Amino acid sequence: MRTPGSYCTGLQGFDATVEDHQIIVENRRTGAGVRITVDRPLHRLNFWSSRTTVCPENYVLLRVPPGGRERWISTYRLYAKDR
Repeated sequence: MRTPGSYCTGLQGFDATVEDHQIIVENRRTGAGVRITVDRPLHRLNFWSSRTTVCPENYVLLRVPPGGRERWISTYRLYAKDR
């Protein structure tokens, strides 16, 4: 659901490789950011934002049979650049 003052879109242009599943969101004014890496290929990427917030929504494709199990690792690294 879209709220007033917000924006949501699907992004394209990535390959179905693990190497392409790396996302960086950085505030260029402050130098603070987050780097997201996942050990599975990116299946879909949506991007949502409002006036004060940005949110990449990354998805992996899972095919799990009944009673089966699946596992993946998502890593979020927060950082601040020295000024």
